[in-house]
Order: sequence, then structure tokens, then C-alpha cells
Amino acid sequence: MGNGRADSEIVVAALRLQGMQQSWDENRFLRHLAYVMDWARKSDLPEDAWTRTLLRRASSRGTLRRNRAAHPGDVALFALVGSPGSPSRVLAAVVVSVTGQALGMVGPLAGGIRDLRMGIQKNSREDTALRSCPAPVKALEVARGGPPGHAGRRRDGTKRRAARAPPPEPCRTGDLYLGRIPWQALPGLFR
Repeated sequence: MGNGRADSEIVVAALRLQGMQQSWDENRFLRHLAYVMDWARKSDLPEDAWTRTLLRRASSRGTLRRNRAAHPGDVALFALVGSPGSPSRVLAAVVVSVTGQALGMVGPLAGGIRDLRMGIQKNSREDTALRSCPAPVKALEVARGGPPGHAGRRRDGTKRRAARAPPPEPCRTGDLYLGRIPWQALPGLFR
């Protein structure tokens, strides 16, 4: 149980959901936290766009912090679909601990509520894989036998057999990090 402070209560509300398996997506997770913390009513945000709306409001009001100096109770945002510059789906995870060089978080992933990690330094090997990303362009060029538009023909003029493209690489929390919202700013962003 929390100690009565808002940051502690946010962490406890997120941890209570940890391990739940059925139908948790990014909007349902954030909506549940908003109801439990009494930040919002159902009519305050569109049902299918809570996390995107929260990102947009935090950006426009100057409460989105791009650094990784998070505290327990903060909400970290990640691009689930689309580029970090213009995501069409956004994951919201609650920071539950800051240990050494990593943030421990709880958030919705693969239909359930799971532990997530993100290194405070960029390119951390401990980052949680959130989704698969396309293989780097350089790897695709090597697999296809040359840069895009290259005909891929042998010296005798016959076509080369197409090489398989390398499998997609995982996009990790550090790659998809959009920023964090300090816990103190959260209540004002829902109305």
C-alpha cells in the first residue's frame, strides 16, 4: 500500500495490475490509473486515444521532459507504432524504481501488465524490447546485393537470386522513448 503521497499511490495503483493478462492495451491501462487516482472521468478523453492525447497535452503545456531523470510515479511514454517523431500509438508506463543506471517500470505489453526496463544511458542492453523494427538500410543493401535500385544482375546478364532480408531487430524502450511526465503534472493533464 502507498504511504498517502500521490507519487506513492500512483506506483501502488500500477503495481496492483502487474501480472494481469487479459486485454490490457495502452489506453485501458492509462484510463484505469486516471480513474483510480481520480484525475478523470470517462468523458474527459476519447476512449481509443488516451495515451496520444496525454502526449499531445503534455507537449503543448510544456510538462513533457525529454531527459531520463525520472522518479517513481512519473509516467514514461514510448512510441509503439510510427516514428518517435509522430507516433500513432503511444505506450504509457509508470516508473516504479530508479536503480543504478536503469528505470524499472510497469506498463501494458502484449496484452498483459508487465515489468519494463530502460537504461538511463542510451543504448542500454537492459532495455525492454517493445516491438520489432525494420532492419537497418545498410543490412538490406548487403542482403540484396547493392543499394536500392541496383539491378542485381550477374556479369553474364542473368538475374541473381534474391537474398533474404535480415530479420527485423527489436526496438527497445531507449529507442522509442518519447519523454516522461512528472507525477506532479499528471492530474492537470486529464481535464
